[in-house]
Amino acid sequence: LFQVRDLRGQHLPLLKQLRAGCLAELRTRYGVSPASLRVFMHYLPSFWWAHVHFSALTCPAMGSTTSVGKAILLDDIIDNLERDASYYE
Repeated sequence: LFQVRDLRGQHLPLLKQLRAGCLAELRTRYGVSPASLRVFMHYLPSFWWAHVHFSALTCPAMGSTTSVGKAILLDDIIDNLERDASYYE
């Protein structure tokens, strides 16, 4: 996967497992509640490879003051692919 446009319905299990596993680890390791995080992927061309950010809303550098601009929330990606497996084609 290089970009959001490469995602298809077949990637839903991977995306859900990534979200659940990372959120669980962040809670266990750092005591961070999932509700206090913004989870997103950048959209091409702002970055040339797919990657996911887990940003604390309380962190001034990456949280509430950061506009996701050319990014898509991971929950929105999952929701879009659940409704239409080819949404990002």
